[in-house]
Amino acid sequence: MIASSPEAKRLLVVVSTASMHREVRYQSHKHFHFVINHCIVGSEQETDDQRAAIIYHPSPMTEQVEATHSLFDKTNTWTQHDFGLDRRLIKGLSKLGYTYPTLVQSKSLPISLQGKDILVRARTGSGKTIAFALPTVQKVLENKSSTDEAASIKAIVLAPTKELVKQIEKSFNDLIFYCRDFVSVYAILSDNQKAVDAKLRSKPDIIVSTPSKLAQQHQRHQVDLSSVLVLVIDEADLVLSYGYKQDVHTILGGLPKIVQGILMSATLSTELEKFKKVVLHNPAILRLEEDKSQGNLLQFYLEATESDKYLILYVFLKLGLLQVTWRTGCVDGCGCGVR
Repeated sequence: MIASSPEAKRLLVVVSTASMHREVRYQSHKHFHFVINHCIVGSEQETDDQRAAIIYHPSPMTEQVEATHSLFDKTNTWTQHDFGLDRRLIKGLSKLGYTYPTLVQSKSLPISLQGKDILVRARTGSGKTIAFALPTVQKVLENKSSTDEAASIKAIVLAPTKELVKQIEKSFNDLIFYCRDFVSVYAILSDNQKAVDAKLRSKPDIIVSTPSKLAQQHQRHQVDLSSVLVLVIDEADLVLSYGYKQDVHTILGGLPKIVQGILMSATLSTELEKFKKVVLHNPAILRLEEDKSQGNLLQFYLEATESDKYLILYVFLKLGLLQVTWRTGCVDGCGCGVR
């Protein structure tokens, strides 16, 4: 627990890498204490007996597959699993030091490798990137081995931030180490339009981008999306929250009618449910509930002014991550029974 003082004005973010408990504590004489996912979130004032509790409730959604408990599925190693993956991808996983698939990987791959649309709800850090990278690269390899068509864009991966785009590009390049002569990956990151145009003219197999950057290229007729086989949207909840919905619709307009869709999200919301119906067709829905006891806490902080705490609270509410309820009672320890 962090002591509150009038002098302290920093925003401390505590992230559990396994249980996905995310704490944000604003330190001041009116400090905010947020705990997102599975924890109560509150605002406390020493002179006020009224406590505001902000509790995160994932929207209920019917799931076709549900898995719980351990982060890893240690039933079989990657080499023992009968996923039907190209041996070069198995070697790539071994080179990366991956012995066992994570739960999200072992449960989603049998579905996505069949070419079915899928929506996966799993926390950050559960192995979602490899879970969508493997079927994406596998499909590209299979397509190249069965056809002699000219170079074309075969897969699109959308992510909400430039930083995440970089991470995903690196994960793909690490994974295709043993087949990089057959599969090309390009992330649209540069602001140099000439450099981007030159890369896009080479028709990379897989493009990773934020929705806005790819939509801009599509509107400029710099990308031909008519041969795309797979569309992946990572952190789909944040893609919507960041206002990329129209950009995604622009991209969808350039895709062929039959495209495999893979959506990854840390939360499930009403807006995402509507979005799913536009992007996916008869999808399987996989909801992962990993063991909350695993993982370590990582701490981050942002310097913030007194007035910024209201902006921070507004952002959480605007993103749809929190909902507000009010409870009246004394602070903990008074014996009134209010929690």
